[in-house]
Amino acid sequence: MKRVMISFFVILMAFIAISITNTHIYASRKTNGRLDSKILWSYNKNANTMIIGSVKSTKSKKLNINKKDYKYWFQRSKKHIYKKGVSRLATPYSFDRDYRYNGKIVYGNISNIKISKDIKVVPPMSYSWEKGIKSIDIPFVEYVGEEAFRNMSLTENVKGGYKLFKCKRIDKSCFRYSIKLEKEEKLYLQKGLEYIGAYAFCGCSFECVDIPDTVKTIGKGALSENKRLKKVKLPKGLERIEEDMFYCDKNLETVDIPDSVVQIGWCAFADSGIKNITIPSNVRILGNYDHGYGTDYGIFSNCKALKKVTIESSKIEKVYPGTFVK
Repeated sequence: MKRVMISFFVILMAFIAISITNTHIYASRKTNGRLDSKILWSYNKNANTMIIGSVKSTKSKKLNINKKDYKYWFQRSKKHIYKKGVSRLATPYSFDRDYRYNGKIVYGNISNIKISKDIKVVPPMSYSWEKGIKSIDIPFVEYVGEEAFRNMSLTENVKGGYKLFKCKRIDKSCFRYSIKLEKEEKLYLQKGLEYIGAYAFCGCSFECVDIPDTVKTIGKGALSENKRLKKVKLPKGLERIEEDMFYCDKNLETVDIPDSVVQIGWCAFADSGIKNITIPSNVRILGNYDHGYGTDYGIFSNCKALKKVTIESSKIEKVYPGTFVK
């Protein structure tokens, strides 16, 4: 019994020592500083908010560059606000390329991002894997980098769905597994969007999407692995439905394919729930290069609900092996 009491006392004292040490470290952290000659930051403990602004006054220029404490508060704050005058996102990954892989990151604390109109580019992996983020307030950006907003928890922000902020280019896996809407809700993409990268919305959850006619390129697998997706309207002017585009969309019912499409890629509808489909009049190529899977997998492979494929095109030049393997 005595040994048990001694062991318990030792463990208790160790726990108290660790708590005191952590409290001391927490209290000794600086709550403001500079990242470089242009960007100033401060952390509001009461509001649990990180504020990123621009260095303007002589007083702010005298603040020390402090990236270590910035990374610490960046991970633990609930809200990030980028003030007017800041022209780029200042995430730790922008100055520490090992930031995402150091094994010490606290994910899931951030819930809201508000970005000023002066920021035009969102760099790759800026806020990826921050699963607590539910809203992004961005007026307009030219470019959203690879995996910038991957693995979040973006939910309804307008009645009946999620309205994506205005942008021109969405890169690879940008919103992968991030948009999680309820049944019968829609993803709204705004006019002006020109490019959607590979797997940009892979693994998201929404029932329908109308892709604006300003979009000229949609990368492979961009709308794949969506268990709720039923209806898709592709943009006029789109020439290629890339490989894996609707792969594993189990509830897929309708895809409005424009007459501008000339090629439908490998496994574009594989493992989906599509029942009927019409291949429009200008399609010339079905399938694409050999992936090493032989003829066992093609555009409509494992589409168990597929009943009818209507081919309106009389211009078909090439049908790759395995295209109609069901």
